[in-house]
Amino acid sequence: MAQFGKGYAKRSTPSYFMAIVGVSLVLFLLGLLGWIVINANRLGDNFRESLEVQVYVRQNISPKDSAALVQFVAAQPYVKSYDYITKEMARKHFVSDGNDDFMAVLDQNPLPASVDFRIKSEYANADSLNKIKEAFSQNIAVDGGQIVLNVGGKAGLKVGDQLNVERVTREIKDPATGQVIRRMTSPVGIIRLTDVDPVSAVGTIVSGSDFKVGDAAKTITQ
Repeated sequence: MAQFGKGYAKRSTPSYFMAIVGVSLVLFLLGLLGWIVINANRLGDNFRESLEVQVYVRQNISPKDSAALVQFVAAQPYVKSYDYITKEMARKHFVSDGNDDFMAVLDQNPLPASVDFRIKSEYANADSLNKIKEAFSQNIAVDGGQIVLNVGGKAGLKVGDQLNVERVTREIKDPATGQVIRRMTSPVGIIRLTDVDPVSAVGTIVSGSDFKVGDAAKTITQ
């Protein structure tokens, strides 16, 4: 019996050792897997936050509207960081990339100023980016912003017309009948029509900001 016990103990020793090695190996692999998952998520976040959006500033914009655009970008929850790139800075970047300096043959710098910003990772998806694009397309300072009207050629509009855009701020009602007898308006801005079909028109912003659905447009050029 004593000899059997000793032999059993000797045979069991390697089993304990292999069990310890096995558990250690499993823990190591789990730790390695966890490290890979954590770093993969970080890598994904870094990749998404490397997405840069360039908002080109409209030519001949006033300093006030330009500053308002920068403040608008800075206030957005999806913006991680941003930079305002002047026309001269854009030219220097263009030359530093190995391109010839176009000012040797041109009188004016054709590159636009821009606000460049990086998106937070949670906003780097198609739906959020489309909403961001829509918001900037209505901004006066953004090059390419367009206003769509629900009237067109049938109402006498034509390409090149300039229209005053106004917003109703107050309605005056007859105290006896309750009917609206006058609508008080405030100016929103001016647009110039670039495309007209029989029932709609598209215009670019000449001046003003914060255009909204429901604003009224009146022709100021004949």
